[in-house]
Amino acid sequence: MKKHYLTWLLLLLVEVFTAAGLGAQAVVSQPAKKPFYAWGGLQTGIFDSGGYGEEGLVILGYDLTAQFGRKLYGSIYHLGGSAFLGDNDAIHESGCTVGFCSRTKKIFAGAAIGLGWASGWLGRSVMHQEIGLPVNLEGLLILNRFVALGLRWHAFIWKHPYTGFSLAIQLGKMR
Repeated sequence: MKKHYLTWLLLLLVEVFTAAGLGAQAVVSQPAKKPFYAWGGLQTGIFDSGGYGEEGLVILGYDLTAQFGRKLYGSIYHLGGSAFLGDNDAIHESGCTVGFCSRTKKIFAGAAIGLGWASGWLGRSVMHQEIGLPVNLEGLLILNRFVALGLRWHAFIWKHPYTGFSLAIQLGKMR
C-alpha cells in the first residue's frame, strides 16, 4: 500500500513541476519588431542663390533615406543647381541629415538637421566651398507600397545661406 502512495506522490510532483515550467513558457511573448522603411528619390526645385547673382537656382537632386523605428530617420543626399538662363551662379551640395518623423498609412512628415558640404560659383565668379548645416522639412503623400510624392523645404546654413522648395518622387519600401 505504501508503494502505491509513493508512486502517486512521485507522479504528482513530476506533473506539478512540468506544468509550472510549461505555464511560464506560455506567458513569454515575442518582442515586437520595429518598422524599417527605405527609399530613394529624385527631386527638382527652385532655391535662392544666397543673396548673390541671379534670383533663383534650378535644383536637381537625389537622396537615399531610411526610417529606423517609429520616430527616427536619416538621409544622405546630393543637390546640384544653376541659374536658369543665367551666367555663372551654381551650387553643388552633399550631406547627411538625421531627424524625427511621423507616419501614418498615407502620410510621412519629417524634420531633419545634419552636416553637409557645399561648393558653388556665387556672384562675380567667386568660388565658395564650406561645411554647413543642412535643414530639411518634408512631407510625403504615400500613394502605394512603393511610390510617394513629396514636398520639401531645404535650407543650407553657411557663409552664404540659401533656402528653397522642391518636389520629389520617392521609390522604395514606403509601407
